[in-house]
Amino acid sequence: MNNAQVATLFALCANLCFSISTIYFSILTKKNGSLWMNGFKTAIALVCFSVLFLINPSDVLVPASLYFFFSGMIGLGIGDIFLIKGFVELGPARTLILFSFQPIVFLIVDSFLLDIHLSYANIISVLLFITCILLFSRESINENKSWNIRGIFIALTGIFLDGAGLFFTKKGFIATGLDGVSANFVRCLGAILIYCIISRFRSFELRDKFFSLSPDLRKKAIIFSFAGAFLSLLLYLNAVKLGALSVVTAISVTGPIFTTIFESIILKKKPTKTLYFCIFLFLSAFAINNFF
Repeated sequence: MNNAQVATLFALCANLCFSISTIYFSILTKKNGSLWMNGFKTAIALVCFSVLFLINPSDVLVPASLYFFFSGMIGLGIGDIFLIKGFVELGPARTLILFSFQPIVFLIVDSFLLDIHLSYANIISVLLFITCILLFSRESINENKSWNIRGIFIALTGIFLDGAGLFFTKKGFIATGLDGVSANFVRCLGAILIYCIISRFRSFELRDKFFSLSPDLRKKAIIFSFAGAFLSLLLYLNAVKLGALSVVTAISVTGPIFTTIFESIILKKKPTKTLYFCIFLFLSAFAINNFF
């Protein structure tokens, strides 16, 4: 297999790991709360990245490494709390569909901040994104007699904060030249600092809540924290390293599709017509934005 094929395989496996993990993140969040879930999965990721970092250490004690530290605080620390809460409020598949529009959302921000003119393809993609939000709200009215503005707001807040973290990550890579493992080791430290600050006001009860779970859920908490917070990111970083970014990004469209499949199997929740249509809108937006 050549590098491009290996990169494609890594990217698919990364999406697969993260998609199935989001289902269990939502299950565990309902049991123990989003703070506990984020603290636990970040602790697992930190341990794993620390081991890899100690095997092949690099100099992270440089001022520019603060970009990764801030990225961890904003994206992994605060952003993921909202994102995982969104999994519970909207469902993993719906949240990931909105999350997949993130590059388009930031095009809008760029257009205002940097006076960049949006193309017709960008504008159509933005309209499709807004249509998805309205359809999810309409679906919530039919099911719960509520617009579920709270759930959509929580998910969108997580998406924006994750994007802000991504901005600092990009700045960090440009300024330091660190490898992905070292960068994510520092990002995890930033997230852990946020959780330490929060714990001064509200206890996470990591140990107590972990042992309050059934033996089966304890095992799944460890396995899917490893898969979703560490392995998926490690695979994705290697995919970016070996393959073209455009190809790796294109494979991200499989995320909402994988999640919809796993959601229907694991949660025994049949996908609605609205969900299928929103996946179609997302795929259409991706195609329009990238090929026209």
